[in-house]
Amino acid sequence: MKIVNKIANSNFLRWVRIDLGLTRDHAGVVIGHVSKFVKRNRGEGVVETLPFVEIDFALNIAPPKNGEIEFSKIRELIYRLVKNGVRIKYVSLDSYQSADTIQQLAEGY
Repeated sequence: MKIVNKIANSNFLRWVRIDLGLTRDHAGVVIGHVSKFVKRNRGEGVVETLPFVEIDFALNIAPPKNGEIEFSKIRELIYRLVKNGVRIKYVSLDSYQSADTIQQLAEGY
């Protein structure tokens, strides 16, 4: 069974946020999607239409003792999801230690 068969609302595009850590900091990966848009009354006649974001999963990656987090494993997760039919539209990263990962993801698509 493909991963996409296990994901609710698999037809929606996904957004991925990666926060890289290397040795003492944890890394994090969050994937979510906009399932609908909702109107919010902000008062005084101001109504905004805002995205309703649902988080598919959040992953905390602890660095190994006396080692470093392998950024390639995080990229492999993204590639595997895409290969299995998850429709990832955007991936964003913080600027800290992310240039190589950004370049690799751009080449991998």
